[in-house]
Amino acid sequence: MVKKLFWINIIAFVAILILKLFGINIDIVMALYNYRGDDFHPYQLITHMIVHGGLLHIIFNMLALVSIAPSVESYYGKNKFLIFYILSGLGAAFLHMFFMNSNIPMVGASGSISGIVALFAILNPNAKLAVFPIPIGIKAKYLVSFFIGLEILLSIVGTNDHIAHLAHVGGALTGLALYFIDKNTRLFNKETWTMHLKK
Repeated sequence: MVKKLFWINIIAFVAILILKLFGINIDIVMALYNYRGDDFHPYQLITHMIVHGGLLHIIFNMLALVSIAPSVESYYGKNKFLIFYILSGLGAAFLHMFFMNSNIPMVGASGSISGIVALFAILNPNAKLAVFPIPIGIKAKYLVSFFIGLEILLSIVGTNDHIAHLAHVGGALTGLALYFIDKNTRLFNKETWTMHLKK
C-alpha cells in the first residue's frame, strides 16, 4: 500500500505539471478550501492529499512516507493502514479548517503522513531516526513529541511560511487516537465489519 500511495502521489504531481503546460490548473479545484467559503467542495477532503505545492514539498513527504510508513503497514496490514492514512489526513483537514479562518487552499499528504509518523513512534518508541542536518539518530518518541510540540507552538504564534502547521498537529493527534481506539476496541477489525454486514 505504501508503494501504491507513493506512485499515486508521484503520478498526480507529474500529471498536474503536464496539464499546467496546457493552461489547465486542475490543482486549484483539488486543493482544500475552508468549509466556510464558496470554493469548498467535500471531495477536496480527499483530493488535497495527492496535490503538492512544489518539488521540495513532494520530495520531503514521499521520503517520510517510504522510510517510515512500511513499518506501520507491516504491523497493521495494508487495509487498516490505508484507513488510518486517510483518517489522519481527514483529521488534519478538519482541525485546520475549524481553527483557521483563512481561505488559502491547503494541499499535500503531510497530514496523513503525520498520523503515520505518530503511529510509528508509538509502535517503535526507541527506534532512532535521522533528521537532516543533525548527525545523530534521535529516538522516535522524543523526535515526534518535539515535532508535535513545535507544530502546536508555530500554529499559535503564527508564521508566514505558508505551511499548515495545525494540519500536522491534527494528523498526528488523529494517528495517536487511532492507535488507542484500535488497541481498546475492535472497531477497525475486518471481523467486526463482516459481522455487521451479515446482520
